[in-house]
Amino acid sequence: AECVLQIRDKDRRGKVWNQQIKPAAFELKKTIYALLVLAGQISEYNAKMNSQCSKCKAATRKYNYSVKEIERMRKDHTELMKEVEKPAEDKMDMLTFLNKKLSNC
Repeated sequence: AECVLQIRDKDRRGKVWNQQIKPAAFELKKTIYALLVLAGQISEYNAKMNSQCSKCKAATRKYNYSVKEIERMRKDHTELMKEVEKPAEDKMDMLTFLNKKLSNC
């Protein structure tokens, strides 16, 4: 709103205008609201008329695929960490393993 008042107060040369009536706050709010509505209508029209290009669609698909792959990798990593942290009762020490394998030969 301050910018609008500065534009209304002075022209390009910095000369004060002929004491024109400054807009009231409610007029500024009404104008700003009208501009926002107009911008919304323009973006809605552009969205209808200009659908996404093939490059944009491909980039979106690539992003979605990357997100899915990252989620899958995180899931695999958590499962792997659970397996590593799980105590294994069937694990043997190296000496018993070698004795068992070599005694059969």
